[in-house]
Amino acid sequence: MEEGEDMMTGLKRECQEEIGCDIEVIKEIGSTVEYWKEDNEKQISHCYMAKVQGQKGRPNLTESEKERGFSIIWVPYKEAVDLFKKSIPTQFEGDYIIPRDLAFLEEAEKLFPF
Repeated sequence: MEEGEDMMTGLKRECQEEIGCDIEVIKEIGSTVEYWKEDNEKQISHCYMAKVQGQKGRPNLTESEKERGFSIIWVPYKEAVDLFKKSIPTQFEGDYIIPRDLAFLEEAEKLFPF
């Protein structure tokens, strides 16, 4: 979140930047607290169920994200879970991101069976 933003404003801005879409928030899925030992950093992540509003747009990736090969793919829920389960981290961040995001997906299925 940027300075002065509330959670929903930050979420909607991030979705516009990261996936190029406006969203309608349906429900909070949950949150996690992670302690990244490599960076000596505490990170709090929040997860929400949301629907895309209007057309899917184009992400506004940073130069660093482009250089690292970031891209957006849209897949059905079960395929997303399968992709996360098969993912092998190539950088230390993945050691945190993959299990966190998989846990969020699994929690979402409890609330909204797919």
